[in-house]
Amino acid sequence: MPLNIKSEEQIASELVSEFASQLGLDPSLTSGDPLLAIAQGDATQINFIQALCKKVYIFSRSTTATGEDLDSWMAQFDFARLPAVKARGQVRLSLRIARADNVTVPIGKVVQTPGGAIKYSIVADPTQTAWSDANGAYIIQAGQTSIIATVEAPIAGSAYNVQPNQISQFSSSNTGADDVLNTLAITNGLDAESDTDVRNRFILYINSLSKNTRPSISAAIMSVQQAINFNLVENFDQNGSARNGFFTVVIDDGSGDPPEALLTRITQAVERVRGFTIAFVVVPATKVTVAATLNIKVNPDVNSTLVQTKAQLAIVSYINSLKIGQPLYVYNLIEIAKAADPDNIYAVQINSVKIDTLELDKVITQFEVIRTIPANVTVGSF
Repeated sequence: MPLNIKSEEQIASELVSEFASQLGLDPSLTSGDPLLAIAQGDATQINFIQALCKKVYIFSRSTTATGEDLDSWMAQFDFARLPAVKARGQVRLSLRIARADNVTVPIGKVVQTPGGAIKYSIVADPTQTAWSDANGAYIIQAGQTSIIATVEAPIAGSAYNVQPNQISQFSSSNTGADDVLNTLAITNGLDAESDTDVRNRFILYINSLSKNTRPSISAAIMSVQQAINFNLVENFDQNGSARNGFFTVVIDDGSGDPPEALLTRITQAVERVRGFTIAFVVVPATKVTVAATLNIKVNPDVNSTLVQTKAQLAIVSYINSLKIGQPLYVYNLIEIAKAADPDNIYAVQINSVKIDTLELDKVITQFEVIRTIPANVTVGSF
């Protein structure tokens, strides 16, 4: 039940009214009147007590507590707020001229946006083909001009997320490579879980206790990290083969290539809630990389190249936001392109919209997720 909070003026007025009612009077009090001064003084004290009651009311309820007070409330149930997550993604390290010898790019080197407002560090990543365990660094092989490396923000949070082509400088010399560029957006940096999300997840957690059910497994997965996209496939293994009493957890962290450490943490979380004798496996979603093309009619009074680029990036962003098992529809590409700049994109040429060279929707399995890169999306004009 919500508290009935009153202002000092309301309290003083009610005190005077009650006093007059008890004595059968109808006083008309003005500023400076002794009775009004007494009522106002009492109202100040009552308002102070009311404020204390309000604080206790807020602290004692999960629906009204915020920040650290909500965390302390949840701690009674051994339930913690999910922490912020560091942004992590890929950059292209390149040489302007191919070298006769291998070029080593050590980890720890800092790359940044122009001016250095946002910085990332090059980190080890055994999943990258250019990574060398033996050297503890990335290697640009003799004759090559570029490689892909993994970078990570120094601090967790969404403030370090960047759009494509924003990371374009090294913060110092002697880095090995000549140039750096992030061709894809890096948007997996997350702030700490919000109060609203904490409360919503807590409800799922409470409702799933002592149950070996889909909600309990979902709650376990969601407790590992924010923004996990997952699919629970019952009675099928990771190869899509029928297998009774088995389920497959298919996950993606938004990158299309979730790290092995995340798979391990989710496996441990699911292990704590899965039913006895029920087996499972946690696997990354199979990334299906697509290409898309379409033509747009652009306002002749504006720079068509800029408008085409805007539409291209909007399409890339949309495709990379698709969930596991979610198909890519030709119609949606038309709508996304038009919405990228509605004032300057007059129309989309219908027969020009293709996915992987076909005028057909891209339908995938419940084990797959669709992704793309800017180089695979072509926006022309007509």
